[in-house]
Amino acid sequence: MINKERVTKTFLEMASLSSPSGKERKMADFLIQYLKQHNIEAHEDNAGKTIDGNSGNIIGVLKAPGKKRVLLSAHMDTVSPCTKIHPILEDGIIKTDGTSILGGDDKSGIVAILELIHQIQEQNLDHPEIIMVFSIAEETGLFGAKAFDTNAYGPIDYAFVLDSSGNPGKVIHAAPY
Repeated sequence: MINKERVTKTFLEMASLSSPSGKERKMADFLIQYLKQHNIEAHEDNAGKTIDGNSGNIIGVLKAPGKKRVLLSAHMDTVSPCTKIHPILEDGIIKTDGTSILGGDDKSGIVAILELIHQIQEQNLDHPEIIMVFSIAEETGLFGAKAFDTNAYGPIDYAFVLDSSGNPGKVIHAAPY
């Protein structure tokens, strides 16, 4: 069962971190620390160098040797203005205080991935190997995704990108380009 309190707390913490495209360092540091605290192998690639950014993509791996391999991805950057974000919880709804964006795109995708990992660990669930990619500079041209070295992680059986609008449960299986 999803831990609504944990999801809300984690999202509020992440949403308050400024992370414009090319300047995702605060989110990157948060994610590395978070993943390592939960015994997940985590590291940063050099994707930031391709755009003169201050961080790279963050990659976490929940090991399951010999099993199918699933890649889950969400991006760390948000549109501007995002330097002083003040998320609030009002009547069970998370929103901005009106002075900035909220950053739900795509920190909501990140928190969904993190909660999935929590559920697997807490319930000791059987799982595939899960490769988490938290990319940079999506809002300005998918630069983190383009710089991600897919060959470094071997064959991937399934990949899911958690970044779309619409009702929960909607699956986008194609893009206009």
